[in-house]
Order: sequence, then C-alpha cells, then structure tokens
Amino acid sequence: MNLSIKNGDFIFAVMPWAYPDTPVLGPSLLQSILKNSGYRSQIIYPNFQFYHAVDPVLYYSLSNDHSLFELSDHLFSCYIHGKERIKSDHFLQALGQQHIEHKLGKNYVEFLSRIRDVDIPEFINALALLITEKEIPAIGFSCTYNQVLASMALAKGIKKIQPEIKTIFGGPSLAGKMGIAHHQKYPDIIDHIFIGEADEIIADIVDGILQNKTDMKIPGLTQYKNGLVKGPDRVPVTQRLDDLPTPDFSDFFEQRNAMNGEGVHLPTMRPLPYESSRGCWWAEKKNCSFCGFNGLARQYRLKSPLRVTAELESLSTAYVNLDFSACDNNINNSHFDILFPTIAQTNVDYSLWYQIRPDISKKNVMALKRGKVVYVHAGIESFSDNILKLMQKGVKYLKNIQLLKWCREAGIKVSYMILWGMPGETPLDYSKMAALVPFIVHLDPPLRMQFIELHRFSPMFTEPDKFGITETYIRENYQYVYPLDMLEPDLFYYFNFYASSTKDAMEYTKDLHDAINLWAELHHNIETKPVLEMKLGKDFLLIHDNRCGENLKYFLNQIQKEIILYGDSICKISTIYDLFKLKCPELNTLQIYNEFETLKKNGLIIIENDQYLSLPTRTLIMA
Repeated sequence: MNLSIKNGDFIFAVMPWAYPDTPVLGPSLLQSILKNSGYRSQIIYPNFQFYHAVDPVLYYSLSNDHSLFELSDHLFSCYIHGKERIKSDHFLQALGQQHIEHKLGKNYVEFLSRIRDVDIPEFINALALLITEKEIPAIGFSCTYNQVLASMALAKGIKKIQPEIKTIFGGPSLAGKMGIAHHQKYPDIIDHIFIGEADEIIADIVDGILQNKTDMKIPGLTQYKNGLVKGPDRVPVTQRLDDLPTPDFSDFFEQRNAMNGEGVHLPTMRPLPYESSRGCWWAEKKNCSFCGFNGLARQYRLKSPLRVTAELESLSTAYVNLDFSACDNNINNSHFDILFPTIAQTNVDYSLWYQIRPDISKKNVMALKRGKVVYVHAGIESFSDNILKLMQKGVKYLKNIQLLKWCREAGIKVSYMILWGMPGETPLDYSKMAALVPFIVHLDPPLRMQFIELHRFSPMFTEPDKFGITETYIRENYQYVYPLDMLEPDLFYYFNFYASSTKDAMEYTKDLHDAINLWAELHHNIETKPVLEMKLGKDFLLIHDNRCGENLKYFLNQIQKEIILYGDSICKISTIYDLFKLKCPELNTLQIYNEFETLKKNGLIIIENDQYLSLPTRTLIMA
C-alpha cells in the first residue's frame, strides 16, 4: 500500500465508505488544534486506496445510497466477526429479493463476494501492517454514517499486531448511547469513545495517551473498567467558534496529488468544507419531527463575519481554491445582514454552498447572491401544508415555491428532497401535490422523493406516540451487520417504524413520484427545460410559457400586471381588492375577481385560501 505514515504521529484515519472527493472537516480542525498545542498528528485517507481497489461506481453506490448502508457495513463486519457468524452468503443472495440488481448490476453477488473475501482483508491487513511499523501512540476514527464497521475492522487489524496502540472513536454515528453500546461490546478493539465536540479536549486526550495514563477522567471520554463502560459525566460543546483555528487540509491534498501522480483517477472534488455556525437555531425553538442531527449539540453558535472571511481567504490561498461548502445546518438571520455583505465586499470570485430554511425574504435571497452563494440546499421537504405541519417545519408550501422562484431569478441553484411516509399524512395531500407539479416545473425539481427515515434523537423517535407511531424496530438487515446475540437498539442511529396512516403510502404517492420523475427529466435537457418568464412593459406584461410543451405567449393588461407584480411575494387577495378600490375605484369586485380567475386558469398564479403567489420569473438585475 502506497501511503506515507510518519513516525510518532497521532493518526486520524478517514475510512470507507467516506467518498474521496473532499477532505473531512472534523479531523482537519482537530489536527490544527493539536499543532497549536505542540502535538504532531497526521490524517490518512485510506478511502482513496479502497476506492481505487474496488469498482468506482460500486463504491459510489455503497457510499451514498442510504438503503445500502447496512450492506456496506456488512462487508467490513465480515472481517470483524467472520462471514459465517453474520450469515453473509445468505444475505448476499437474499439481496436479490430486495431488487438490488438495478443499483449494483446483475453480477452483484460476485462483485460483493470479492470485496468481502479479497479486497477488504488485503486492504485492512496491509494498512494495519503499515501503521504498526511506525511508532504510533494512537489512532483516531471520526465516524459518520457507514464508517463505523470499517473503522472497527482497521482497529481490530491493528490490535492483532500491536495491541498497545490506543484506538479512539468518535463522530455522530457514535453519539450518546450508540458510543457507549459499541464500547461495551467491543472493548478488545476500542479503547475509548469520545462523545461530544472534541475541540477543547483533544489535546488533553493526546497528552494522556503519551503519558500512558490508565484512567483519563476527561469530559466526553468513555472508560472501560471491570467489564463495564462508564459514560462521560458531561458532553463537551464548543462555545467560542472564533477561538478555533483554520482547518488543515494539507494531508488530503498531498495524498490526493500522490494518487493522481500515479495515474489513479479519483472523483472530481467537491467544494472545500468550512463552517460559519454550529447547531440549529430552529431546533432550539421546535425541532423538525424527523430530524436527529445535532442530537447532543443543538445549541446554535456563530462565528463572527470577520473570522469567517479570514478563514475563507486563508483556505483559498493555501489550496488555490474558490469553491466552498458551509457545513452549517442553517443560516442565522444575522448572517444576511453582516456576513454576506462582508463577503460581497471581497474582491474574490468565491462560489459558496449553504443550507437554508425556505422561509427567507427576497432581500435575503439577494444577500446570498451578492455574498457569492451559488448553491443552496433548502429544507423544503413537501408542498403540502398538512404534511409540513406534521413535520413541524414552521413554514407553508407557498413559501417553499416562493423560495424556488426567487432563487431561479437570482441564479442560485436549489437542491431539496420531497419526503413521504410522514405519519398522519393523507392520500389527498399527495393528489394535491401531483396536481400542483405541472404549474411549477419551470423551477428547480427535487433531487428525489425520499421515504422518511426514523433517526435517533428526532422527536419521532423520542415521542413516537405523539406522531401515531405504534412500533419502532431495528432495521431487518442489521442482523447481517452485527451478530444476533449482540443486537440491541442502542447500537443504531437509523430505525424502521410502523404507523397505520402510511400503510398504503406506496400506492397513494405513485402519481407524485411519476410527476416528479417527469419534472426531473425535463430539466436534464436544456432543450426541454421548462420556462415561465415575464417581461415588463409600461402598462402591460408579456409572458412566455412552455411548461405544457407548447410555446405560449400571454399579453397581460394593466390590472393583471398589477396582480402578478404584487404577488411576487405571497400576498393576501383581500389586500389587492382594497388596493384596486383605492387606485381604480371604477373597477367593481366582479371585474377584479374575473382577472384573478383568468390568471389562475392559465396557471400564472397559485391561490391558497385568501393568499396567492405569482409564478412567472424575471431575471434579477443585481445592484
């Protein structure tokens, strides 16, 4: 294995199935903290090596498809437990009944068997040997999603050769009870699990290891003693983000460049990660029903605008990069007033990615655009007010469409998903959404429809009765990840659930699935991409509409023009009636009503109760 490891360094290992298109923010930040504290560390990216060893398309599927996470974990679990103990041959054959061929190909059993029997043992054994040849005091694993089993496999390989090397695990997949349960079941390969944010603690951990302390009473760190794991007395949460150093991505680029120099084709890089806040300010008020993110650290904390811009400048200069993706869960309103105007004043052509709530104002959309934001992931989730209420989103569907319209006008790409299977939803919710789609196909389509997952820490998990969930249970395929005698709910983040209201969801969501698939297809080809655009005249409005496949032109009169322009943001219909009574007293109520009906009939406005929203877009002129 061609991977350079330095003598004496504390190592962070980024294991499969992390996708090798971006550095990992957490370990990169901890590495900078250790450097500032006088300790040497190195981040190794074995996921590069493994990506090259297996089929890249297969790696991508196992890395990114949530429905395949148990399979990707299973393959490394065979190294830990033995394939017979977790019935691997039976599992791989049974996958055919789960219609896996369309994701992994017809020869998936052959490919997966080779990964399990050849690629993984060779990969883990070579990596463990390489690490143990150096004077390494400890190795750390930060585990998200499906990295836990791969990390434990390497820890086992290391312990077989050199058991005195300390293994420390952390990350969101081992938060809370999950970390304690894993340590209790695998004390032979896990020395400690860190629960919480390690920024202010990591130097103490490394110092304790270097001094061979056997009883490190450090906040957030588990201890195994006399056959039992003692969890941490408190979970550390970093308060002052401005005090944190800039993350160090140099190991990522050094190893990536070395692989590229050997002719290995790694995937195109994504924007570099950074953070301008932590936690979720909305969750502090009312957590979304399905969301378990930041389960132990929802408190919202901000970096100052000057600190964020300084960090962007430093990272951009160090790695000759202009594309950045914020790891923030959502944007605080103060960022619109201070951070993005500050970034706008920089003479640098950044391309920034952010996650946002959909209920932001047009002024704030403009602030994003001026602040070099080109891509947002929005928490839209549904176009049904009933479902959005069940999800505790704190927003109505017209706001979601309004955001899509404004971002289209500003040239900001929006990604989002439509979630289905929410307990309490009705077939009528989906028939209404399916009927709505043809009117909004000129806006960015969702990435996909996603069945609602039950996450640990989410309100649906902690208060199932409130949501009509009558049964919560371990996912069936977990029996092929952990031996049956080790299975317990505390190990897991994802669960299955049963709610009688959604038992026929596959049937009543079909029309919406079909409509969204067609919507996405229309946007794949520039020639078929729908438009609904308007151009202003002095006392008229021209509309170009090809949403239905025909090129339609509408000439709107002064009254219709006023209705469209006032409806740029969600507007009360009664407000428009009052307005026209003042501006045009000669107009009667029936005349105004007829103009609304004409616009509605042509799909140029959406009316919901006493509110409406106009749908045509107009390219914004950025001041």
